[in-house]
Amino acid sequence: MWRSWRRYFAIFMVSLAVSLFSYGCGESKIAQCNELITIANKIHTIDISTDADGLNDLANQLDQIKAEMQTAEISDRQLQEIQERLVDVYTVASQGERDSSAAKQSGDPGMLERASEQIQDAIARSESIATDVSAYCSE
Repeated sequence: MWRSWRRYFAIFMVSLAVSLFSYGCGESKIAQCNELITIANKIHTIDISTDADGLNDLANQLDQIKAEMQTAEISDRQLQEIQERLVDVYTVASQGERDSSAAKQSGDPGMLERASEQIQDAIARSESIATDVSAYCSE
């Protein structure tokens, strides 16, 4: 399920890069779009392990990316909204990974199902964000 989220982000990054180079936009806007993309791309450097400790490590790495996203200096109003949405996605995803870890440790299938739903929610949100960033940055 997490690999699927990484795959959507990879597709998003490639399509956004093509859009930026094909259509162009104001220099400041390009720089800010690139900054968000650079931070979001850090998701691809995360090593994924599906055991309980690995899921906690994954959550911690997501929190680090979230913190970097939060501190990025974005002045474009629409990109600030996208930035906030990305922070929210990282928050939901990291909590989902922590909950998955706890569920694996406790053997609670209901808790694992709820954690899976959190992660699926993060994936759905990231798809929407990818579409919005691509459309905005290619204007």
